[in-house]
Amino acid sequence: MIQKIAFLTAFIGGLALAVHSMLHGVEQWRRKRSDRPSAVLNPPTVAALAVGVGATGYLLTSRTQLSLLAVLIVSLVVGAAALTGTIVLMAKWALRNSASNPISHDEEVNGQIATVVRTITPDAPGEIE
Repeated sequence: MIQKIAFLTAFIGGLALAVHSMLHGVEQWRRKRSDRPSAVLNPPTVAALAVGVGATGYLLTSRTQLSLLAVLIVSLVVGAAALTGTIVLMAKWALRNSASNPISHDEEVNGQIATVVRTITPDAPGEIE
């Protein structure tokens, strides 16, 4: 019973972290010495590991007669596969533009008070101070 609760907690925690990552993004999770977020250690990869381990462990604990050690080994293998897939996805697809494009600070500009110096026209962009 305790194993089921532990695996279910890992699964729900991973889902909650995945939803948090979808709502708030990964760009804020940057390393201290780099402008790019890490493709290896970030909320989506941790969420993938937790969901993989939690879902597999819960299903194996509740549906099979395997020992706890076998359940842990299989669930860790599945979690490692989910982690590897997420790392590859983050490195190749989600964070690929971060290296070529400088980090924009649009989040810092939104909501700031500015003075319009030149208005936007169909022919020319506007300018603010």
